[in-house]
Amino acid sequence: MTNRQFKAWRERMFRSRSACAAAFGLDRDAVTAMESGASRAGNDYPVPAHIALACAAWTLGLRGYDGGGVMIGGG
Repeated sequence: MTNRQFKAWRERMFRSRSACAAAFGLDRDAVTAMESGASRAGNDYPVPAHIALACAAWTLGLRGYDGGGVMIGGG
């Protein structure tokens, strides 16, 4: 997931960076850095793979995971 894709996803799913940060257990600065691609210090800040996977899970409706089986959809 690119930084631009992350920003577009966050804008679709959350009203604010703070809400996204709270849902993912991050701080707002981390969300801002992932959207811009740079940390406050100016270092590159790519979207980590685990965050991209969390975005996919969130998009599918998964809001938590207890280590057991997951079923998405009806059944």
